[in-house]
This record gives sequence, C-alpha cells and structure tokens, in this order.
Amino acid sequence: MKQNGEIQKKIPKNFYKNTKYDIDIDITGESVDTRVRNATKFAILQAIQADPTMLQDPTKRKILFSVAEDGGVNLNDFVAQEKQSIEQQITGAQASKPGGGGVAAMPQIQNAMPGTKTSTI
Repeated sequence: MKQNGEIQKKIPKNFYKNTKYDIDIDITGESVDTRVRNATKFAILQAIQADPTMLQDPTKRKILFSVAEDGGVNLNDFVAQEKQSIEQQITGAQASKPGGGGVAAMPQIQNAMPGTKTSTI
C-alpha cells in the first residue's frame, strides 16, 4: 500500500450487516508511558522554577496546562493540592497561636560599657 498510495474499494450494500463489534479495553493507567509522563512533570517543574508567574498569568497557565495534558499530566491534581496545603498551613498557624493579648517586653542592650547611656527602641 505504501508503494501504490491510497486504494479505494467499493463496499457492497449490507456488507457490515452481520459484523460483530470489536472492543478494546484500556485498563486505567495500563497504556500510560510513565517515562513520558515523568519527563513532562520534570519539564513543567523546570519551567515553573524559571518563571514563577506561569501559574498566575492566564496565557502562560493555559499553555502550561496544554503541555501537561499532552504529556499525560493533570496539573489540577497538583495545583489543587497546593492551594489546599496553603489554606491548611494558614489555618494551622492561626490555631497554634496562643490566645490573649499582651505587651512584649522591651529589648535590653547587653554588654553596654559602664557610664554610657543606653536606650531601647
């Protein structure tokens, strides 16, 4: 077929009438090329490190997500986790602060020479 190019044939009427269906089942993750996916993740990580605005700028973000999708990576899995962890860190930091108010003690200057005036700010 490569030598002769395209070949066209007429198919008789009802040719497919008794045809049984052929189904390919792709078990999730079975046909994923992990080398390509890992290379894509690494390239995306390098791109974000080189230009941290890639996730904020709408155009850059769209291109980054498109590249990730072509490489078999869903960036929403990573971006959603990042937002969640930041919220958890903020919530955790607020929960760990002790309650109540108070005034901090004024810092004292140590090792001052005798007879000199010292002040605290």
